[in-house]
Amino acid sequence: LQDSTTKALQYGVSSGLFAYNAAEALGASETGLAQSSVGSWIGGHAPIFGIGVGIIVFALTYKEVSYERVDFSCNPWEAPIGGDDCEKCNDGLNPCSEYRCKSLGQACGIVNKGTEDEKCVWLNPRDVNSPIIRAWDDALKVESTNKLSCEYTNLAQRPPGGGTEIECKGTRNNCLPAFTPFEFGVQTNKPAQCKIDFKLTEGYEEMAYYFGESNLFDYNHTQRLNIPNKRAIEALATSQNDSLDDQTGIFIENNNQYDLYIRCTSANGYYNPDPFVVSFCVDDGPDATPPQIVETSIRNNQPVQFEVDEVPIIVYTNEPATCKWSRTDQQYDKMENDMQCAKTIAGMDANLLYPCKGTLSGLEDRKDNVYYFRCEDQPWAKEDERIKMTQSYVLTLKGTQPLNIKEDSIKPELNEVVSGATSTVPVTLALETENGYEKGKAECYYSSDNKNFVPMLETNSYKHTQRQDLTQGSYTYYFKCVDLGGNAATEQTNFEVFVDTFAPMVVRVLNDANRLKIITDEDSRCYYSTNQNTKCNYEIGNNSIAQLMPHEIQDDKKEHFAAWNVKDTYYVKCKDENDKQPAPTQCSIIVKPEDLTEEE
Repeated sequence: LQDSTTKALQYGVSSGLFAYNAAEALGASETGLAQSSVGSWIGGHAPIFGIGVGIIVFALTYKEVSYERVDFSCNPWEAPIGGDDCEKCNDGLNPCSEYRCKSLGQACGIVNKGTEDEKCVWLNPRDVNSPIIRAWDDALKVESTNKLSCEYTNLAQRPPGGGTEIECKGTRNNCLPAFTPFEFGVQTNKPAQCKIDFKLTEGYEEMAYYFGESNLFDYNHTQRLNIPNKRAIEALATSQNDSLDDQTGIFIENNNQYDLYIRCTSANGYYNPDPFVVSFCVDDGPDATPPQIVETSIRNNQPVQFEVDEVPIIVYTNEPATCKWSRTDQQYDKMENDMQCAKTIAGMDANLLYPCKGTLSGLEDRKDNVYYFRCEDQPWAKEDERIKMTQSYVLTLKGTQPLNIKEDSIKPELNEVVSGATSTVPVTLALETENGYEKGKAECYYSSDNKNFVPMLETNSYKHTQRQDLTQGSYTYYFKCVDLGGNAATEQTNFEVFVDTFAPMVVRVLNDANRLKIITDEDSRCYYSTNQNTKCNYEIGNNSIAQLMPHEIQDDKKEHFAAWNVKDTYYVKCKDENDKQPAPTQCSIIVKPEDLTEEE
């Protein structure tokens, strides 16, 4: 770009080149860009754009006008460069955690970790070398339906070299196709913070944009772009009664060749004064391909909530376009439903694609609902110059049925008493879901106040559980489950928690049909021994000494039976379901059967 336009470029697009900034401010002033023929179309959209679009915005909005702009950038907090303050962590007043240590400086770290002599120190105070920068092969990705093969060429690691070029095989002049999102990256030999700029600045601080919108110190750094070509810019300018020429100051001098300058700084604050340069060109040939629908706001085969008749949809194209949808697969001109699309080069969204918004209607429950989309490119061009999609983009939305929680699956059951032997009792909240989408598969949440819901630990299935450790008292828990289609189901349960601190008590002993029968005050398991040597001093469950007193009816665990023998003394011990039992040398009861029949 010529010197006369450098300042306008610097202030006109600023952080719009790499950090996606709204261009709303460009149309905010009554005396500013909104008054020009080109300024009106960009100021009225408040678009978000990347570097390539930033350059285009500048080219199409440069006028001899005055306006004010304020740029905001929100990034993670950064610890200071270097390690001058590392030793402050060793003051002895507070523990020096790794977090506290590293917050004092980018170069601070813990030594002697795990010993009594842990210290926070400046790890490499004598490291005065700037990071080594090289192209990152795995980061180079081109999002094209033609499956382009692109690679770095003329590789030169910095230092001592100067950068690399991106070339694509099978394209005009090995250039990147216009309106094709792509990603590239660099790697450093040490954790580094990197910046990128389209201008060759004097130093690191003067560079405007963090590489990949990240100010973190890392080894790997990626940047994503989507750039139109000069032909598209000229066509749009012509449609707005503007031109790219010296007289108006609207022109691009680099002829679709881009050089991006990269510098990286170390934790000690040393950066490369000579930038690493990534170069590439954008194909300036005529647009001979239809627009591509790259993605949609709703995934294909996504379920839709029961009895929802319509849903909003956004389709994203690789270039400015107009789009339509239909329930039948037919030509673009015959499709019935128009969409609201970004029709300018600067209308790019944060994902570097162009959004088209609409509403899909006529959804049917319990069925697959198929929708067809087609688009036409270059909204600014004459109709006979535009290219339409000849194959539809197909999106299927699945109609669903209501989700419900099985009533008999909720645990604890309504009004159940959950007992335990400790001050806090483990309680398992459990339930099952059915119907809805995927036969009841859902995410379930629980709450004790019906306001603040927390995800259950075991969920994303049709069975859901959560352990709670509760003290004695009354509890109400609320459940809410939602499946992938948005179908929701709610239920609740009430229960008591009882802390049982006593062993079972024997409340009755009798001869029942010539059997010894004892009855306890709670569900329990009872054992007896007739060994006169051990008497009560035996371990419950020791089969060599103690014998289990079985239940006659399995569900009645308060009644216990043994053979009746008047010659034996029964030393009986009982324990409840919480393992509460008598002391080792004590019995629950000692029974001596007697024969009360009189002899003739």
